[in-house]
Amino acid sequence: MVETRTTSEIEELIPRFKLEKLLNQDQGGRRITLLGSIDSSPALLTAERAAFPSERSTLTAFHASLANIKNLGANDIYHWYLASSQASRAAPPDLKLNLIYPCTEQHIKKYSPQGVRMVTETPEIYRAH
Repeated sequence: MVETRTTSEIEELIPRFKLEKLLNQDQGGRRITLLGSIDSSPALLTAERAAFPSERSTLTAFHASLANIKNLGANDIYHWYLASSQASRAAPPDLKLNLIYPCTEQHIKKYSPQGVRMVTETPEIYRAH
């Protein structure tokens, strides 16, 4: 039987989660699944990074909102950093940044949306070419 809970009760579940172990992490590091418990009952908690906002006003202020920027390395025009999206000094890095500076027109093309082509190959086309 499923209990009916208030919004407040539902929101209070997350802080009560007790971690047992990391169950899974996707290749991009954007999603993790944790195994644990809430009040001695088993629970799975999946955390996924939210999409970045795409409004111009938000993007204009994005770089200025970063805190705790730490350089991981550099090679010529390529630079790697860890940074926090929260202003708190205690906030752990939650972003990995790649900077290409100065970039070329070729870099801009490479990182711009690419056109997609779909090719359907039949056995006849495969034999002929």
